[in-house]
This record gives sequence, structure tokens and C-alpha cells, in this order.
Amino acid sequence: MSKKKRAAEKNSPAIPPLWAKFLISGLLMIHLTAVFVPPFRFASMAGPDAGSPIAMDIMDALRPYIDAAYLDHGYFYFAPNPGASHLVRYEVAAAKGQEEKEYVFPDLKREWPRLLYHRHFMLSETFHRSFAPPQPPADLPPAGPEREEELARWQDARHRYELMRDSIENHLAQKYGQPIHITRVEHRPPSPGEALDGMRPNDPSLFSDLSETEGDSSDGALQAGGQLAPFTGPAPFANPTPFSPLRGPFSQPQSQPAEDIAPGVAE
Repeated sequence: MSKKKRAAEKNSPAIPPLWAKFLISGLLMIHLTAVFVPPFRFASMAGPDAGSPIAMDIMDALRPYIDAAYLDHGYFYFAPNPGASHLVRYEVAAAKGQEEKEYVFPDLKREWPRLLYHRHFMLSETFHRSFAPPQPPADLPPAGPEREEELARWQDARHRYELMRDSIENHLAQKYGQPIHITRVEHRPPSPGEALDGMRPNDPSLFSDLSETEGDSSDGALQAGGQLAPFTGPAPFANPTPFSPLRGPFSQPQSQPAEDIAPGVAE
């Protein structure tokens, strides 16, 4: 064999053995299956713990890897019927010689780059999901250990919500130097009929203030007598001109990082 040929063979990349090819291919197939199964299982769900047996069996088998790789995302967000999103409106009390101001987060116009908007969005959604009404559930068991357990669960949830609410309000009060009041706002998507009629996704009628005294659901359905009050804050998206706020124009502050909203919550 010539020196030139031996040098070429020496510099050529090593070909993995057949067993290594099978191993790599198998691992790739497992990963791709783990990526595919969660949305497939979600799409086949007919109710709680009711769906395609094949999808559920594969999901159970791959659950450790799916959880470790965080592949089981909130696919309801991308489903044919996505639920409502939630914002936070905060009112800054009027300082001497100034008017009361109102702002909303997340806000696409003020929070840039996009990752900053996403952090505010996660903060507002987390705050909404933590909500527990100030009164215990009306359907508590009459007596016994179950009642005590349900009552303790409600008290813990309410305490966590109050801590998060106070954290946001106190931080904003320090930032603006004025008392702050925050309100959860629900933004529901337009119905198919409303969309066909030309309703824009950011139409003011799609925004509602959520009650702090009654229970509410994440998709805007009323529960236990809960009420959705008309949204009274500034238009939360982009240029407010086409869909002006119900209370009139407002002054927009400069973009502020998520940690300026509530550092103890955003992290």
C-alpha cells in the first residue's frame, strides 16, 4: 500500500460499528416518540384520564423521560379552543399636582425584546392561577377530617395569593412612590362568530376585570356566582388608538424589566 493511500485512510473519519448505529437510532426514535406522544395524548383526550389507550400507555412508559426533558408542555394553549389569557392592571394613586395613572402588563409595546414580554406574561398568568377567593368554598363537607383538609387547602391557597399580590403592589409602590392597586384582567379570544363578523382580537369588549371576592375560572366561565366586570383600564396592546381605553388616554412609562415589577415573583 502506498504512503499516499495509507495517509488518506488514516485521515478518513472512523465509521461507527453497527451496534452503535442501532443504539443511536433507537435513542433518536425514543426521543421523537416522547416529543410526539404528549400532544397526541392531549388530542385524543375525551375527559379526565379518558383517552386513547395506546397514547396513555406509551405516555406512562415514557413519563420519566418526558418529565425530565420537560416535553409535556401546556398544549391547551395551542389547541383548537385556547383559553383566555390574563393581564394585570395597576393603578398608581395620584401624586400632588398629578393625575392617577394606569398601566397594564404584559404590554407588547413597552416590553421589548420579546423575551421581556414573555416574562411579564408568565408573571401575570402565574398571579392569576394562584387566585383563591377570600371566602372558603361553598361546597365544603359538613364536618369531619375531609372538611378540615379542604379548609386548610383553601387557607394555604389564599395565603399564597395574598403574598403574591402584596409583593407586586409593595414593589410597585416603592417604584412609583405612591399607593398601588392591582386588578386581574381576563382577555378572552373572540368566538368563531365574532371573528367572522370582523371583531379584532384586541377589541375592548373582550377584556373583563375579574372579581376579587368571588371565584372565577381560567376561561371566563362564571363559578359560584362570580361576575366579570367590564374592563375599565387602558388598551394593553400596541397602539391604543383603534381600540381606545374606556377611561381615556394614559401616559405610558418606559419599558421596565420583569424584575422591576416583582423580583420575588418573576424569578
